[in-house]
Amino acid sequence: MRNIIEKMSKGTKIDRNSPFPIYLQLREIIKEIVTDSNFTHRYIPKEEELCQIYQVSRDSVAKAISGLVEEGRLYRIKRKGTFINQPEKKENFNSVIDQIGIVWPITNFWDTAISSMNSLARENGYNAKISSYEWHNLDDELKLIEEFKNTSKGITIYPNCMGSDRGFIKKLQETGFPFVLIDLYFPNNSVNCVTADNFNGAFGAVTYLLNHGRKRIVYLGGPVYLSSNQDRMKGYESALKKKNICVDKNLIFSRQLSMKNEDVEILIKKLIKKNKPEAVFCGEHGFANMCFKTANEYSLSIPKDMAIIAFDSIPGDEFLNPPLSVVEQPQEEIGKQAMQLLINSIEGKQKKPKKIFLNTKLIIRESCGKA
Repeated sequence: MRNIIEKMSKGTKIDRNSPFPIYLQLREIIKEIVTDSNFTHRYIPKEEELCQIYQVSRDSVAKAISGLVEEGRLYRIKRKGTFINQPEKKENFNSVIDQIGIVWPITNFWDTAISSMNSLARENGYNAKISSYEWHNLDDELKLIEEFKNTSKGITIYPNCMGSDRGFIKKLQETGFPFVLIDLYFPNNSVNCVTADNFNGAFGAVTYLLNHGRKRIVYLGGPVYLSSNQDRMKGYESALKKKNICVDKNLIFSRQLSMKNEDVEILIKKLIKKNKPEAVFCGEHGFANMCFKTANEYSLSIPKDMAIIAFDSIPGDEFLNPPLSVVEQPQEEIGKQAMQLLINSIEGKQKKPKKIFLNTKLIIRESCGKA
């Protein structure tokens, strides 16, 4: 085992600045080591030793090892330890021929979607490789797509936040190269896409607020040129219209990408102070924290004076004071559906482009008055 420990100590380290969760990074690092045939059937260091080698938590190590056991890279023997399995001959894990690319923005932390894509790719005999780019940097995104186009059988792409890649995406489609877009889509382009049902997610959240007596509702949204934000705003407006409430443009704020967070926060404070809303629907999760700070500054009670619901969810929402109500996106299912759609396209089982919209889940907590 000394050789394995030495290789781990001198090998790839955890990147603390990476957008990918520690356990996923660790799993890929260990995976690279255990594919060495010289280590087959040798046992790996104990979890506490791996914690010391990589300076990570026990939970991260446990999740990484469990993932490798599920993939068949490792196997456990009770009271003896965890051992390196012999790869099946039918599968070449390092072959670019069976590689699938995942192009993902640094600012997006959908680790469950990434994990589900990676697992499903492995189950079907493909090696998933993840590469990230600055979400606003078109050149970085297109460079990754071009690289994967030359080394992979297909790509899943989370498009950039500018929407400026649609021309390139259209050209990519014309080549017949298999790809699937995740979360964002281009309404007039018929391409493979998997996303949450943003319209109905927003419609349901705003309808809930209206049904509980909140008539004056502020909408805080992201850049309007993104399909997800367009659909959420349409859902907000449709819910109001269904209750015969006129859409007041003074209650709608759409962030521009060039805006700094501190400037956005100032504008939101002014909007809330001036309009005194009974509720705020945050089309992007980050706005919720700004609303909490604004409520505290103006001595507004949540939810008595102002209810809050945010689109999307992150760990810890339930521990805020008060706990935040959210529209939860099915991240894991989005990852699975996107990867399955891509594999079907690669293998010729999916001939025509397909758009898949998955249901969201409204989780009501105390921030809007728990039912």
